[in-house]
Amino acid sequence: MARGYCYIAERDGLSLRDLTLSLGRVGIRLSNPSSGSITRLSAEGDQLRTTESELTNLLSREITLTFQLWFPDDVDLSCSYRRLSEGVCVHAYSLDGKDRAQRDLLKTWATDYFRERASRQRAVLLVIDPTDVTAQFDWDSFVLNDGKLPNALPDVLGLPANAVPADSARWVHEYKSELINDYRLFTVKQR
Repeated sequence: MARGYCYIAERDGLSLRDLTLSLGRVGIRLSNPSSGSITRLSAEGDQLRTTESELTNLLSREITLTFQLWFPDDVDLSCSYRRLSEGVCVHAYSLDGKDRAQRDLLKTWATDYFRERASRQRAVLLVIDPTDVTAQFDWDSFVLNDGKLPNALPDVLGLPANAVPADSARWVHEYKSELINDYRLFTVKQR
């Protein structure tokens, strides 16, 4: 099964409440559907039981944190959180081991989440790359340094409209484009 990932950068920190409400609309939950447990992962990958309140607290003070979310059918989805700077954070999700329906569900959620963040001027970047064409690209550096986009582009790319390169006209044939306030959301037409 293909690996792939979803990368979201936003301003003003990650609100666990906003995240879980948004994910809940597509059926992804913070607690394991079988056990009801809420878990975060240690640096070694061990599951540590926690609470929503503790996760909220950890997100406000930790630089990095990984916690688990759950698809309706007991399949976990790890959220890797990083604070890149005082005003920007990233949360990323591995698509490894997820079936097509789960990947599609995450894609639907992430694009809707980006639209909502863009409408509130909190979005920075959205990357959904189910085939890992940009796996070696340093998106953190792109976010922090207003870098140049890679030559190969992911299936979904959301970014500030002023970050879209002048030669993006070549994308017209490959991507649908949506303008949301001062942001552009590009979605591949067919791969």
